[in-house]
Parts: sequence; structure tokens; C-alpha cells
Amino acid sequence: MKNRSADKSRSSAASRKTVSYILSFLLAVTIVVIGLLLNVKIAVSQSFVKGCISDEIVESARKTAYDVASDYTIPTGIDTSVLDDVITVDMVRGSLNEVIDTAYRDREASVSTDALSKALRPKVETFLKDNAVKVDDDTRDVMDAYVDDICKLYSSSVMITGINYLTSMRDLFNRYFLLCIAVSVCFVVALVIFILKLHKHVHRSMRFLVYALDGAAIMLFLAPFILFRSGAYRQFQISPEYLSLLISGYINKVLQNFFIEAAVCFVISLALIFVIYKKRNRLLKRRHFDS
Repeated sequence: MKNRSADKSRSSAASRKTVSYILSFLLAVTIVVIGLLLNVKIAVSQSFVKGCISDEIVESARKTAYDVASDYTIPTGIDTSVLDDVITVDMVRGSLNEVIDTAYRDREASVSTDALSKALRPKVETFLKDNAVKVDDDTRDVMDAYVDDICKLYSSSVMITGINYLTSMRDLFNRYFLLCIAVSVCFVVALVIFILKLHKHVHRSMRFLVYALDGAAIMLFLAPFILFRSGAYRQFQISPEYLSLLISGYINKVLQNFFIEAAVCFVISLALIFVIYKKRNRLLKRRHFDS
């Protein structure tokens, strides 16, 4: 009878252990889903995209806009010096931020060229006067047409391709974000409670929470790390160059967020290990005292 009772107890313990492993795996996957949802939520936000605009990207965009304007200017007979100190780093930075702001606010990206027109027009007029060109109504019409064309070229040069698609994706994602997060969090709470109830001693149940957190940390870290190390996304050849830099920088920051989430899971698991250690020692001391 004693052997049969012991066998039954061992079988029950083995079953609880197997169920705990399965539940810890489901918990790890659900934590990864929550991490993915949070990362996407951050990645499609306006502040995150604006934070990707680095000095290197701004300088590359300025060079692109300047080169396009210069290529248009040369055949007109106007010296490209009129563009000097007009298409500046500060102007381009403001334009790139404006593209993002208008895309998120109005669902359609746009760029104001009033500052460019205001800075360029007097420089063109000065150039014409210095070259003994009479500035009459006809000349002003030609000058206005040139300035308007430069403004259009500038606007297209600093336009961030795909930004409108990103804002559309954000709107679609936000519709279901709260529902998905709520369902995932409820599932996590249910799994945690179920795991804690499976074992007589809490510290034994908490081991499986540590397994789940470590598993989630590995999953959140491993795939992004492989992608980061391979650098495949840095090989994108998109014209103009600053768009390639922007996409590469954007993906870099998204991958870094995954690393942060993995680190958070790992730190929480370390905290749980410490709690398990304390509870286990307390239980051993209590048994020693009772004996």
C-alpha cells in the first residue's frame, strides 16, 4: 500500500511538473507578444520617428536638396552661389520634422517652403543686378518661376517616402492595441495564478516563472541580435541616401528596444531567483526548527 501511494504521489508530482513546463512556455510566448505589441506601439509613434532624425541624416538630406537645386540651376545661367547659405542644415532639419508632424497631424505629409523662397528671392535678384540684368516685370516673372521650381524641387527632395503609410499603419494598430494588450495581460495573470497553484510550496512554483521570464528574454533578444549582427537591413540601397540612413537608424532603434525588453525580463527573473532563495531558506529553517 505504501509503495502504491508513493508511486501515485510521484506520478502526480511528475504530471504537475509537466503541466508547469507547458504553462511556463505559454507564459514566455505571451510575454514576447506583449513585448512585441509595446515595441510596435513605440515604433509607430511620432516622437520615436522624429528621434531617428540624426545629424548625419540631416546633412545627407541637405546635400541631396542642394545638389538637386544646383543641377536645375546650372542650365538657367544663374550661378549656384545663390543657393549658398540658403539651403541650410537648420532649414532641412525643420523641414524633415515638419514632414513627420504634418503626416501624423493631417494624414498627409507636406513641407512649407516660405523660408526658402524668402531667402532665395533676394539673392537671385542681387545676382541679376550684379550681372547688369535689368530687373523688370518680365525678368521678375522668370525669377519667380525659377524660385517656385527650386521650392518644388526642395520639397520633393526632403519628403520622407513612406511616412504616410507609417501613419496609416499606426492608426490601424491603435484600434486593436488596447484590446490585444488587455487580453494578453489577463492571460499572463491567469497563467501565473495557475502555475502558483500547481505546487504546494510557492518557491517551487516560482521556478517556472523564472523559466518563463528567461525564455521570453532569450526570444526577445536572440532574433533581433541575429538581425543586428548580420546588418542585412543596412544594405538597403534607397535613393536618396538619407532615406537609407533613416530606415537603417529606425530599425536600429527598434532592435535596441527589443534588447531593453529582454534585459527587463532578465532582471525580473533575477529578482524572482532571490525571492525563491529566501523562501527556500526560510522553509528549510522552519523544518529544522520543527524537527
